Amino acid sequence: MSYPDRRPQLPWTNTYPDGFPRTQDLNVTEVTSASDPRDPLSVVNLEYLQSYIAGGGGGSITTIANDPLWNAPGDLVVGTGNDTAHVLPIGANGKVLGVLSGALAYVDPPPGATGPQGPAGPTGATGAQGPKGDPGATGATGPQGPTGATGPAGSTGPAGPGVAAGGAQYQPLIKASATDYATQWAAGILLGNPANGLTLGGDTNFYRAAAGILRTGGQLVADSLLIGNNGTAWQTTLGGGGTGKATVYFGSANDTNLYRQAAGALQTDGSFTAAGPFIMNGSPGGQGAGVRYMGGAGGSTSWYVNAASGGNIYYAIGEVISCLIGPSGLYITVSGLASKLIEAGAADSGGTGYRMLRVAN
Repeated sequence: MSYPDRRPQLPWTNTYPDGFPRTQDLNVTEVTSASDPRDPLSVVNLEYLQSYIAGGGGGSITTIANDPLWNAPGDLVVGTGNDTAHVLPIGANGKVLGVLSGALAYVDPPPGATGPQGPAGPTGATGAQGPKGDPGATGATGPQGPTGATGPAGSTGPAGPGVAAGGAQYQPLIKASATDYATQWAAGILLGNPANGLTLGGDTNFYRAAAGILRTGGQLVADSLLIGNNGTAWQTTLGGGGTGKATVYFGSANDTNLYRQAAGALQTDGSFTAAGPFIMNGSPGGQGAGVRYMGGAGGSTSWYVNAASGGNIYYAIGEVISCLIGPSGLYITVSGLASKLIEAGAADSGGTGYRMLRVAN
């Protein structure tokens, strides 16, 4: 398909008036005769077309000013593709041409830059005074002012009662009653005599003997407990602690004790271990005088039961002797008989290599 050459044309030449080469589609004949010059497949000579219309051939020449595409003021022809277009009506007031979704359209203008701030307006009239507010909290007290000048001296008052007359060196002054200024010298108390100490009644003292040590030259009696090394593993407590028995407790938990069970008898509720022998003096149980002990014999599995030289070792149940070992031999109490000596018989009296043991009549 050929397209008409829509440039203004003059009678045929090899160039257009603007100097560009003029070509002609070989399949289309330039119309310069009485045929209808409005045939769209023709290349029309403008001069001939004008003569054709003027001679009553019909039709008109359309220019940009009177093209039937324009329907309203502001219409624009906008291309929409290759060899295609449409009319874009004028936009609403305030709209500007822009691109919307890839096509030319009327859109809202972009916001302009903020202008400078205008001058301040005149000050308005003062409003009516509001109601009176509540009183505020009391402010903090200010700093104390400077000390004022000293006033004149007052007159001398009457003489006071003063300190009680008398008193010995080191004797303290104490209040004798609730009455003001009623004082007297403390009887029987000296402070600082002996040095770093206290004397009571003239014959009893209590003083610092050395760093951390209090001492008395007499006796110290406690109606309750006396505790040494309080709160430690080696704490020692003297006193019954409510048990009714004279007791020595060991350890801060008082879990080890030694107390008077009865007259002449000591007891512990735990075990007793001695690094040396148990030595007994005197005549316990009426068994005679002498020194006796029980002790280890050089090893933890061997024991000695020892009597003083010339003495005997008795095994008894209660006060009844069941066995006696002494310098004269071994005696046992035989049923129905008194204590009898156990003797060894003659050689081989009990068989080869053995002796018989016999009881004396």
